[in-house]
Amino acid sequence: MLEQILVASDLSHRSEIAIARAAELAKRFGARLYVLHVVEHDQPDSYVSSEIRQTEEALTVEGSRLEDQFGIEVAVHVVSGDPFEMIGDFAAQVNAHLIVMGRHRRRPLRNLFIGTTAERVIWRGTHPVLMVKGEGAGRYDRIGIALDCSEPSGAALKLAYSSGLLEDAQVSVVHARLPFAKTMLAAHANHEAIEQHVSSEMRIARAELTNFLRENDAGDLTSRVYLEEGEPIAVLSSFIDRSVPDLLVMGTHGRQGLGRLVLGSVAEEALRTLEVDILAVPV
Repeated sequence: MLEQILVASDLSHRSEIAIARAAELAKRFGARLYVLHVVEHDQPDSYVSSEIRQTEEALTVEGSRLEDQFGIEVAVHVVSGDPFEMIGDFAAQVNAHLIVMGRHRRRPLRNLFIGTTAERVIWRGTHPVLMVKGEGAGRYDRIGIALDCSEPSGAALKLAYSSGLLEDAQVSVVHARLPFAKTMLAAHANHEAIEQHVSSEMRIARAELTNFLRENDAGDLTSRVYLEEGEPIAVLSSFIDRSVPDLLVMGTHGRQGLGRLVLGSVAEEALRTLEVDILAVPV
């Protein structure tokens, strides 16, 4: 279960949405909620001090409101430093089980090389991160779990169960398979041969996924599989259009360093393009 939840606020509307979601989760699981704001430290000391004081006052009022509305315990913290580093460090300090963040504003050139703050926290790989995109703050009733039978997707599956998020929810498993030889066959084989190859690959994919679910104590999900041929991001997009989930759970590989320049990974593209809340689970 989630006992300690940290929500990072940059005082924007995006953060207000994330705070509402974090408060709902804290109420549901009886968790303590930490609200953290980081004042960037590369500014004059007098400005930083003033910002800390004013922000503490504003967030303390917000914390009291959340306690009254949701019946939860809220702790407000305002610190100075690099948001990316401070969020992860503070989460470790309070033993947070989940970091909740809203989507951050885009700065195209900067984001190309180092990503948004939320993405950098995710790639650091210290804690599961819930990126909140939707306006609603009700419980997650429809949840999709993206699996590719890898170690990160196994970690995502286990967290989805252990967190309690799947209780009383309609859960689907999403899996994409791109038949390796289809492109090569298209130049030399007839339509029937190509169809047979694709059909065989999809049967193999379903069998592999079924085994993966059973090996990870999730055999109850074998009848809830959304399996399609195609590139992973296209299949995820199709699933979202058809099933309209409230939440997508997926595993990620943590990456160190700033010069990643790895645009194109499934998790990264999903975080940037899919209009659904995403729980990214690092391994």
